[in-house]
Amino acid sequence: MIHKVLIANRGEIAVRLARALRDQGLASVAVCARDDAQALHTRLADTTVALDASGPAAYLDIAALVQVARQQGCDAVHPGYGFLSERADAAQAFADAGVSFIGPTPAHLALFGDKAADLFECATDNVRPARKCACRVLRVPGKIAGCIVRFFH
Repeated sequence: MIHKVLIANRGEIAVRLARALRDQGLASVAVCARDDAQALHTRLADTTVALDASGPAAYLDIAALVQVARQQGCDAVHPGYGFLSERADAAQAFADAGVSFIGPTPAHLALFGDKAADLFECATDNVRPARKCACRVLRVPGKIAGCIVRFFH
């Protein structure tokens, strides 16, 4: 059972998570970079821990986030969107520390892999992406590393 969740993100994502956790009766621990100390999510969470870095890099320091989760007694971590949400190494580090990762398992994240590398491999092997793929890979004549990924809505 989950009782306390580390919010490993910032901005609107962290605000929504803090509110949702409060609505569910769960304790929340926010982290903040030096330059985010006055951000709204830091005031909405039950506890806030300052990270020893500034900007987005602060939220990518897996070891520091695992340490905060353990020191604060968090049962789980929610990565939010971006930052650590698609990183198998982050999910594995939290699992190794006994903190549940709210999201795909490390194995699933590893299976998803690096989308850009996969698309490039498809292009270099002359394999077309599936029809339902949200992107199109085009070869660039005369380029060794050549493919352009264009995203369509």
